[in-house]
Amino acid sequence: MSDPTREWVQDSSGRFFMYRWSAESQQWITVWQSRQRHDSVHSMPGQMLFDERPPESLIRGTLGVVEGLDPSYEVQRRPRQFFHAGRMFSVLFTEPLGENARNVGDNVTRVIYDQRVFSQIRRFIVVQPKQGFCYAVPVSTYGNRGVNKPGVEPEAHAVVHMTNSIPVWLHGERERGMTKEPIAVVPANDAVSLTPASRINFSLAHPIQYNVKVKDLGRVCDEDMENFCLYWQTERDRCY
Repeated sequence: MSDPTREWVQDSSGRFFMYRWSAESQQWITVWQSRQRHDSVHSMPGQMLFDERPPESLIRGTLGVVEGLDPSYEVQRRPRQFFHAGRMFSVLFTEPLGENARNVGDNVTRVIYDQRVFSQIRRFIVVQPKQGFCYAVPVSTYGNRGVNKPGVEPEAHAVVHMTNSIPVWLHGERERGMTKEPIAVVPANDAVSLTPASRINFSLAHPIQYNVKVKDLGRVCDEDMENFCLYWQTERDRCY
């Protein structure tokens, strides 16, 4: 494949970047340029020149300017055994960016057709294994506001916590209608934790392919699996 170098694109903070195809790694890499003003004998007064330097917030990779995924993320060799109902995992998740989104920072990438996507590490719990993929419900803190965040449907959510911690409701969440019992997760190891505002959204299930890199976070404890499955079925079948 040839190197279809793209034009420089300016992001919202004034930096410039482009995508280049790497024949060595068979993937697109991001090349950054910071915009610098040079007033010297070698340039016209006020002329804008470029030098290839990435934003300081990015981590230098082995090829180009990339931020490497933690080695604990890996493709599961036995996906049917791993992606069973109740399995909690984290994954690099990318979705289209809303047209009115603001203050999105370095999580935003401009892709083909000149559109923007938002990428972040997200937590999910499997609700329905399928052939080659599973459906999983997301775990979110909503900016540490829980279901108090405007636009969030309280009755579709439940508190989620690790078995080595206690469930926490934020002030006003129960009054707003979050009545589901908390769900406890057995952590995969001692380093796994959840912030107190973590909530499961049973009304939103995402398809997750088995061939992507994921990190094992644990599994829903046996005592809470009945409620976990019931909550998913209830929200899945609810008519709006």
